[in-house]
Amino acid sequence: MATIDLEELENLLNQVAFASSKKEAEAHVRRLEFLASGVRSEVSGYTAGKLDQAIIHAKAASGQVKNKDHQLHIMRNAWYIFKSDIQDANPDT
Repeated sequence: MATIDLEELENLLNQVAFASSKKEAEAHVRRLEFLASGVRSEVSGYTAGKLDQAIIHAKAASGQVKNKDHQLHIMRNAWYIFKSDIQDANPDT
């Protein structure tokens, strides 16, 4: 399995989620989706789905939105499961 940079993925998720506008988040979203495309082929469908869910909710939380806390909660839960699956499969990660 190729090395998955969990730290960069997590930083990008947070940069997207906490961007002050959707436009501000765009560059981070592009980088995040690029990295995620490389990860999907390296992990199970379930784990890839959790990464996708985290990305979807990070994007939904970006900018000024009414349900930001809810979106962040779902993003964090999905990220936790994704990260745990990766670390369980690669204890050195």
